[in-house]
Amino acid sequence: MDQGAHVAPHNHDSTDNGAHNHEGTDSAESEHVGAKRPRQRVRGAQSKRRTGFQHKWLSKFALRVTSVDTVTSEVLVLACRLCEKFGRDKLQPPPAAASGSADEVGAPRPKRRPSTHVKHFKAPWRSDNIAHHARDQHARRFAEYELLTDKQREVYLEYTGPPHRDPAPFVAPLKAAGTNGGSAGGHPEPDAADLFPSVAPPPAAASAGSLAVLTAAPSRERVVSLVNAPIVDTILADLLLDLDSEYEALVFDPVQVHAIFGRHPRVGRKLEHDVYLVTAPSRLEFELCLAFAASGAALHQCAQLVSDAQARAPKTRIGAIATVDAVSFVRFAIAMNFQTLASVLAGAWAFALVLDGQRSHLGVRVRVHLGARDVQDFHVLALPVAERHSPQYLHDSIARLLTVLHANWPHKLVGVVSTGRACAPAPALAALLHAGASGGCYRVRSGAQQVERVVDALFQQLFDEAFVNALTAVTGHLRRQDALVAAMHGRACPRFVDTSWRAMGRLVDWFAAHRLEVKSYFDVKKPACAPPGRWWVLMAAVKRFKDIVDNALRKIRGLTTQLGAQRECLALLLAELVEVGYVRGPYEHLLEARDFDLEEGQKFVFGQYYATQRGAEALLEDLDPFVFEQLEQLKKKDGSVYLSLVASVAFIFGESASELAKIVASERVGPGGGASDDAKLLPSALPSVLPHELVLLSGSEMNRLLRTHQLRLCATYSKDEASAIHSEHAQLKTAYIREPSFKAQVDRAASSSYSSFAAAWGGLGALYPRLRNFAGALATVYPDAVDDAAEPQRFHVHGYERSEFRSSLVDFALEAVLHARQYPRLQEIASSLDL
Repeated sequence: MDQGAHVAPHNHDSTDNGAHNHEGTDSAESEHVGAKRPRQRVRGAQSKRRTGFQHKWLSKFALRVTSVDTVTSEVLVLACRLCEKFGRDKLQPPPAAASGSADEVGAPRPKRRPSTHVKHFKAPWRSDNIAHHARDQHARRFAEYELLTDKQREVYLEYTGPPHRDPAPFVAPLKAAGTNGGSAGGHPEPDAADLFPSVAPPPAAASAGSLAVLTAAPSRERVVSLVNAPIVDTILADLLLDLDSEYEALVFDPVQVHAIFGRHPRVGRKLEHDVYLVTAPSRLEFELCLAFAASGAALHQCAQLVSDAQARAPKTRIGAIATVDAVSFVRFAIAMNFQTLASVLAGAWAFALVLDGQRSHLGVRVRVHLGARDVQDFHVLALPVAERHSPQYLHDSIARLLTVLHANWPHKLVGVVSTGRACAPAPALAALLHAGASGGCYRVRSGAQQVERVVDALFQQLFDEAFVNALTAVTGHLRRQDALVAAMHGRACPRFVDTSWRAMGRLVDWFAAHRLEVKSYFDVKKPACAPPGRWWVLMAAVKRFKDIVDNALRKIRGLTTQLGAQRECLALLLAELVEVGYVRGPYEHLLEARDFDLEEGQKFVFGQYYATQRGAEALLEDLDPFVFEQLEQLKKKDGSVYLSLVASVAFIFGESASELAKIVASERVGPGGGASDDAKLLPSALPSVLPHELVLLSGSEMNRLLRTHQLRLCATYSKDEASAIHSEHAQLKTAYIREPSFKAQVDRAASSSYSSFAAAWGGLGALYPRLRNFAGALATVYPDAVDDAAEPQRFHVHGYERSEFRSSLVDFALEAVLHARQYPRLQEIASSLDL
């Protein structure tokens, strides 16, 4: 009778009460606890030893219920699953017996002969006898088994090796090209080391002279994992099918998706769904293929690179693989990634979704707080930006995927954060996701990234082809001048990459810092690429503009800024650009701006703002003496070039003011979502999440915040969790009032700018763990809770362009790159969280 049909879920205990009683010699027949007991016992002692059957023994001692009373449902007989699966250990006779001294008087007798009979137990139950059987007759297996969790124990008994066979040490054979090895069915039988690499066998299990076994161990280590069936059935075999892929035959057929996974019935009673078994024959090949995929290599290139690596490594370690194997490896990695994400979301009381607009697709990410691991983003799906797919269809696809990962996701979604470039489906998709979430969900846009988008677009218009060609020639020439680089103490000119905000910012800063040395060098050497005076003046104006924007971005970024302060920073940035650039506006009627003024000269209109020739000249004259001198020379030498320069400077400040004004006008964010045309409709602050903010929060304000997110908390924790969080908040406020050193520490943190939530909390998280966990989930709604600039390659594929003519929802090649990049990080998290 199957264990799962009769036994409720049980917990794993490490100790048992009762004396240890050794078993005698085993018989060929099934044995029972309590049979042939000595009768010369005190009745009181015997009653103490006899206890009722306990469900925890099933997991603790690897037992299975084989018979129950049909009337009372009491357990009658148990079977040892280790006996059923592996047989009993083949113990050797003691050394004295082996040497022929068994006939001597007093010599130890040989141990029992190996037996494959299954041990059975009946009432009266004795846990000490059960434990003795496990440790004496399954010493090696039970030592491994005891180190596992309940879930791992079920997997160990279900998938570790064939029944009644204790395999000999395995030496990996040479694998022919194009073969996967393993069993005839294509799925090699995993062993304990494959399922749980961290569980090493006892030292005695390794026989002397087993060097060949140890040498071959890395090559035989497989990748074995369990994933919930809906991850394969709904995500891999439906959402991630790609009709437009160059590997269409491999990535569009759902039958092939199911063919590479081994379907297995439910493992134990704790799993909610049927599961699939992921088995890759070689961990080395698997991880090597993913490493190549993460670097951006196409799947057929990954297969070729892995095969090429075979020539540089022992053939027992790496085998040749085909493109179909690379596709399978990527699918395995995606399935394992989603399985880990499902466990992470199940343990989090709240999380946020991030919509990252990029050039040709919209990246959807899950942002979650992981305790000491800080707030992290994980890629989920890359959606097209083409109008072929409606926002409602995109929303439904995301909802299906999230439902597979966590059915209760609408009640846990605490924020929808829009970042990156502006793309068509992002606003409507964010609105749909926000509308489907429970109350208290924030809809937020990143002010810093919106500013960067404005500057990026401005630079692309400002720096035309002639300027780019000149800049490329200048930077290339300067990087080749070893003597000049040595004179500047090795600070070589940065390489010109493109006209993006970050790349141009590095170049502008370098030329501003080394302007005198470089200008003197060009004046003496007079190379053909030497830039004219106009070039130096424009670089100085760009430097002034960049310094203003950088100052605002430093204030906007980070966790210490509320949304109201973010809008204030944007408004201050707009005001500073208007003042420094001598820009006029805003005007409701453009006719006001078009009134000609002889004293102002030519006017340049940018939306509701305009700049004048005289204003741009005044801005340039306000710069340092070097620029003033170059400007005077240019005015006398070439009037047309001078006017072109003035127009470019007016464009920088006028166009940026016009675009920033649109951002300031559209910044309407709050827990209820907000109307962009009503500035007074909603509050403009995100919840307090840092210690120096929480100490200023009153008890009643904390109660309101807890009530707002009560449904989310109750989805994961008990009703008492809110009281515990409030209690820790009160303790934090009390310590801030009573302890001067603690108050000084918190006050110092208020004036600091932290790059992460974990750094801001520091050691306080250990003192107030529930409060930090509560605040950490709320911190996921902050646009800059995760700094993409620190590792931009994690979610951005350089040079990727999605074709406008693609009809599929996803690009499997892009998903392969993004999931391969986050696979090591998610596996590390799964290992640390014991998932």
